[in-house]
Amino acid sequence: MGRKFAWFGGGAVALIAVAVGVLWVLLQSSGAATVDNALEDFTAAPAAAAEPLDGAPVPGVYTYAVTGDERISRGALGISRSVTGEAPFIIRTVDGGYETELRYSQDHTEWVRYAIRDDGASAIWGQSEVKALGIGDRRPREWEPQPLRLPTNPEVGDTWAGSYKSGTLDIDIASDILREDRIEIDGAQVPVVVIESVQTIRGVYAGGRTEEFWLDPETDLVVRYKIRSDLEGPIDFSIAADHTLTSLTPQT
Repeated sequence: MGRKFAWFGGGAVALIAVAVGVLWVLLQSSGAATVDNALEDFTAAPAAAAEPLDGAPVPGVYTYAVTGDERISRGALGISRSVTGEAPFIIRTVDGGYETELRYSQDHTEWVRYAIRDDGASAIWGQSEVKALGIGDRRPREWEPQPLRLPTNPEVGDTWAGSYKSGTLDIDIASDILREDRIEIDGAQVPVVVIESVQTIRGVYAGGRTEEFWLDPETDLVVRYKIRSDLEGPIDFSIAADHTLTSLTPQT
């Protein structure tokens, strides 16, 4: 009986070890976000497809080809997972501007809402949702004042900077137009300007973020986007990713 109990105990430990291993593998991956689901959500709100204001991109569902990874941790425990693949990118028309929704996966989505003004597109609201195994939350935040992100008449050498509130966070942003460039999209060379935005973040989450926008002034689309972000807080989160549009024409 003793030997049987010892064997059962060892078997239970082995099963627990396997379960933990499976759980760990699951945590390292996330279900893909699909263009079909993005299209379904886009078409469910007819106002989202309304004609854009001057200075706003055409609404619809685009796709970014993404390479990169992200890490979520709390104390000594953390998971790393790839964001490499295709990410649906939804652009919706809203009053006074437009909203973007970038779906890295079923467990990570980023939203930004922009107001169109004479000087360009300014961020007025944002929201992040990052989950693991379906557990997580959304963090909406309004910007005050509202930072210019994508200028109307960008010229190399232009700079602007300021201090802002994003929800409860204090953020300093310094932006520069670095250079002109060309990006190949669907076989065509697209002229762009490259804008760099460097952020210093303080508050319940603290750290730094650098973003680069390859902006096509003709379509008002960010045809390439790079981000490097490292934030410490109740849950630490970092991401490094490079995104390139697969087409300038959205699905609707």
